[in-house]
Amino acid sequence: MKRLNWQTHLFSYLESCKTKRFEWGNFDCFIMCSEAIQAQTGTNPAKPFYGQYRSAKSVIKVLKKINKKSFTDIFSDQFELISPKLAQRGDIVAFQEPSLLKVGLAVCLGEYAMGLHPEKGLYPVEMKDWVSAWRIVA
Repeated sequence: MKRLNWQTHLFSYLESCKTKRFEWGNFDCFIMCSEAIQAQTGTNPAKPFYGQYRSAKSVIKVLKKINKKSFTDIFSDQFELISPKLAQRGDIVAFQEPSLLKVGLAVCLGEYAMGLHPEKGLYPVEMKDWVSAWRIVA
């Protein structure tokens, strides 16, 4: 269940992200989306993964240990997978990315989502690029 005033908590969290720097295992797209979920619900799916990896290659090793192919599997275990067309503010979306992990994660804000890039920081991801989404109502 979402917290009272979850939208205020979500936007406060995203505002705080503007000054953070990308760091694998401490502040990457999976961590950012999980902390956005925590702002809304009080639950953080990334808790066991903080500091467990330091690169895209080590992400793959960590995921293999738990029989997952990507971080999207972790969201699928905990949240309802929905069509990207049905994503609403606060839901998590995935989009294809030309990296070793092949997918990026972002927080839906309506017609666009807020993603995290290693060099650029926060940036908008257009709806046309979303390939999957998860309803966040925990």
